[in-house]
Amino acid sequence: MGQGLVRSLILSTTTSLVLFAATIGQADDCQTILNPEAKLTDTKAQNPVEAFRDHLEKTLPDQQETIDALVHKFEKLALGLHDTGPIGKFLVSSLPGIDRTMVADALASFFSGDPNDVIRIDCRNPQLEPLLALTASESQGQVHIIQFEHIEQANSQLSIVLDQILKRGALQLQEGKVISFHNTFLIMTTDVGEAAADAILSHKEIGFRAKIGNDRKNDPELLKEAAVAARAQIKEAMPSTIYKSFDKVLILRVASEKQIEAQVNIFLQRLQSKVANHPEMEVGVLLSPKMKMSLITRAKTDSDLLHEDLDRLEVSVGRLINQGSIKKGSVVELDGPVTAPQIISVKEGMGKDSIKALLQ
Repeated sequence: MGQGLVRSLILSTTTSLVLFAATIGQADDCQTILNPEAKLTDTKAQNPVEAFRDHLEKTLPDQQETIDALVHKFEKLALGLHDTGPIGKFLVSSLPGIDRTMVADALASFFSGDPNDVIRIDCRNPQLEPLLALTASESQGQVHIIQFEHIEQANSQLSIVLDQILKRGALQLQEGKVISFHNTFLIMTTDVGEAAADAILSHKEIGFRAKIGNDRKNDPELLKEAAVAARAQIKEAMPSTIYKSFDKVLILRVASEKQIEAQVNIFLQRLQSKVANHPEMEVGVLLSPKMKMSLITRAKTDSDLLHEDLDRLEVSVGRLINQGSIKKGSVVELDGPVTAPQIISVKEGMGKDSIKALLQ
């Protein structure tokens, strides 16, 4: 990917952004809108830093560099040492076959218990209205997770705005309101770097370093080389002022079986949250151990199959609900192929709160 394409790397925009973010506010002048320290007083947080690390080790297994970077920022927050601006600003790339959204999912599932609780902006077609939630009074006491996806597919307008967000931590609206990113985790994902990593992991060699298939992807030294190559490609492609604005560039490593299982669990949490909270659905969905293991086994063979399988499973569940096979107020356990799952057990007559409690 050439430098010209990624000179506009930090996001694309629509005319609507220019209308509601006409001027950029200085972070020092911003009223603090969010108060994440409130999270540290809940029952989960008797030792908040340890609880946070434990959660990340379960949801992001084998991603130690990423875990350490996130915990470091969270500990500053817990100790009252967080300055103005976002709690953490991270650019996330990955080696081939890794879901880059799982960092934001893991953060959201810790702070709210719902991996769907992420303000997601797809830079290929950005819808920016969700950012206005950061000015709402009901947002006080919350930590918001904001993810800008596919930032390499960007134009220059939103690049300017994101540059200000990264450096100042706020946007001032025309009507005088302030969008404050002071108490947010700001995650940006990019495909840049993956090609450089893939070139190393798929390169054919001879002699003592020769590897084939997944053996190369499990070689610690090659993984380290691939991560270095990915980071170097990102640094070369991105304007230096933007690159230096991030707290860290995170390169997610090739998924182990534990990581694949964690991705499956995060997906199930997303799906469960969707169907449990939808007013026309209010159902609970569980997978049999056999079905869950089948997903993991297929993903170990080809990591790209996981996203395909999970997407098909979501459609299958929606179809079962639409057909009336899964009734409102019920919890079902599914088994079989993702394209045609079978209901093997049912609990009916349950309220929304009972469903959520059962799924936890």
